[in-house]
Amino acid sequence: MKNEDKLLKDFFDSKRQEIEDNGFSSRVMRKLPIRRQRIVQIWSAVCTVIGMLIFFSLNGLELVLNAFREGFMMAIQNGAEHIDPKTIGIVVVVCIGLVIQKITSYSL
Repeated sequence: MKNEDKLLKDFFDSKRQEIEDNGFSSRVMRKLPIRRQRIVQIWSAVCTVIGMLIFFSLNGLELVLNAFREGFMMAIQNGAEHIDPKTIGIVVVVCIGLVIQKITSYSL
């Protein structure tokens, strides 16, 4: 089997020809439609708007703030009354950063 593979490889290596491109590949790439990219961008924008409408129509902001408030109150009630304010600030900044990163990743 290996001998046949070597014979085939030698045969094709001896018959190999280089064909000049003369810019053909770049011309083809320039003429390809970008319709799919536009459809993806439009679909992403539509889904984002629908998601925001659902979020605000179901009082999503209020629900998120209530969840943070309840979590904070539970932490205080369970003996975490000596939490450093810097720690809370760091957690908030990291959460905001993650949200911003997620939102910008959708727009790209």
